[in-house]
Amino acid sequence: MKDEVMRAGKWICGSIVGFWGLLAPVQVLILCVCIAVIVDFITGNIADYKRHKRAHQKYVFKSEKMWDTVWKLGLSIIGIGMAYMLDVCVLPNLGGLNLANFFAAFIVGTEFWSFLENSAIISNHPIFRALRSYMERSVSKKTQIDFECHEDK
Repeated sequence: MKDEVMRAGKWICGSIVGFWGLLAPVQVLILCVCIAVIVDFITGNIADYKRHKRAHQKYVFKSEKMWDTVWKLGLSIIGIGMAYMLDVCVLPNLGGLNLANFFAAFIVGTEFWSFLENSAIISNHPIFRALRSYMERSVSKKTQIDFECHEDK
């Protein structure tokens, strides 16, 4: 029994290390996405706390938010891996589309936007409000999305 468990453990560890080795070229992208998602999770919870405090309501941390973040992080890592494999293994003749870079940039950009929103709520500092307004105007011009109709969460 002990030998079977050891063999299974070695097989599982070898599979994990092998998969991580396959993703070696995009590990920096994965690290960037992990940092961005974790920073957004922390600042999002602090901003939520500040919102509740300003409204004189009791703040309650919900594990649903944590699990949503875990799912988002896991799916983001899988997405980076899939984009990399599509770029390198499936479509190598297209000259390197860098799909994993674009995918990671989209995720980190979205998390950065959320960070700006959270920072404006947390600090109520003019610089973060100005950055948030600038980003909204810039993206609105390029995408024709009206952000004025959306309120803070």
